[in-house]
Amino acid sequence: MRIAIEFCVELKDCDFLFKDLCWLFQDQGDKDIEMLFIKELEVFILAGKFSEWQFPADVVENYIGRYYLSKESVSTPELF
Repeated sequence: MRIAIEFCVELKDCDFLFKDLCWLFQDQGDKDIEMLFIKELEVFILAGKFSEWQFPADVVENYIGRYYLSKESVSTPELF
């Protein structure tokens, strides 16, 4: 999973990462897999890999925001 995410990050392909790849994991119907996908994004977020990306609002709300809201202590991700 991390290799696929890293591939999208290197290509700066937001559409493939959050539409095609994430939907692939959502289609499995397992919330644990979906949360694992979102958790894998954390490494890239903290490394500043998305700092130059323009995220659509639905991506921030549906994927990144939901992950941080699900954590016990909410921290703000450094996206920009």
